[in-house]
Amino acid sequence: MADKDNKSLLGQFYRRKVMRVGLAYVIVGWMMMQVGEVTFEALGLPPWALTLLIVIVCLGFPIALVLAWAYEVTPEGIIKDPSDSPLPGMQSGNSMISAAPSVAVLPFDDMSEHGDQAYFCEGIAEEILNSLCKVPGLRVASRVAAFRFSGKHADISEIAKQLKVQTVLEGSVRQFGEHLRVTA
Repeated sequence: MADKDNKSLLGQFYRRKVMRVGLAYVIVGWMMMQVGEVTFEALGLPPWALTLLIVIVCLGFPIALVLAWAYEVTPEGIIKDPSDSPLPGMQSGNSMISAAPSVAVLPFDDMSEHGDQAYFCEGIAEEILNSLCKVPGLRVASRVAAFRFSGKHADISEIAKQLKVQTVLEGSVRQFGEHLRVTA
């Protein structure tokens, strides 16, 4: 029975402590936003600084979950999960996709009213890509390869297959007056 639970998706989430990491991330992220709300104005930071903090916290959440899935914290340090099983849904038998965790970051879509945030959309995607490149054991598709899908409405599974990655991160940016909404 325990082996069957370990093979189910929910069993894998618990075994790999993805739920625990997600909950901890939400709590710490909420605390960071509360501290930012109280201190940013007192420090004389511009109003968009709090928005940037919120965007970073929100974009970091799926990244934290992927890392929690792929790596395990042990007394010896952080190691790749010993089970070596790929993410659910990636067991299609397609040998083109490696078992090592891999991700592609697509340029974010500019959904603002005037369509004038393209530079910001690409900048966010590039910053996420640069941060992910620093994660040991995580293979990240190159910027040139991923950005060639900019403005194209291709199927995500097809993009993943062409870039030979397990995960594709896409998102959008909307600006409403002084408010900025980033969705990933």
